[in-house]
Amino acid sequence: MTTATASRPRSRGFVMLLGAAGGAFLVGLVLGLVGLIVSGSAAAAGALVGTMLAVGVFVAGTVVVHLVAKVVPTAALLVALLTFTLQVLLMALVFFRLNQSGLLTDGTLAPRWLAAALVASTLVWCAGQILAVTKARIPVYELPEEPVGAVRDE
Repeated sequence: MTTATASRPRSRGFVMLLGAAGGAFLVGLVLGLVGLIVSGSAAAAGALVGTMLAVGVFVAGTVVVHLVAKVVPTAALLVALLTFTLQVLLMALVFFRLNQSGLLTDGTLAPRWLAAALVASTLVWCAGQILAVTKARIPVYELPEEPVGAVRDE
């Protein structure tokens, strides 16, 4: 009896990515709607920009690390650490450019709603990733095809 299915297996990484991104988008949309009702369009725009920034940076980082782990598994940890560092620098650069452009100071984007959405999306993203990884049945190692010491018939 085999446990293999006839259908094409789903990519675990893609499912985890969709789950985390979907949850973060949902939180961002809720914050955008609350911001629109409570404080107006600048709050909604700030919340949506914060959500898009968080999800965009995390999706890009996850895809890069996943691709490197497939091609060169031994470099995955190094690339993950470098990717995290670059994500922090990218977010700092985006905030610097938003501040420099005047979007945060002229009332186009509400900075507090942007920050709240960024933090909330980040927390939901992390929770989604943790939940997906704990539910996924990812083997720590693969067993050999033949038992060790088995004699081949040649």
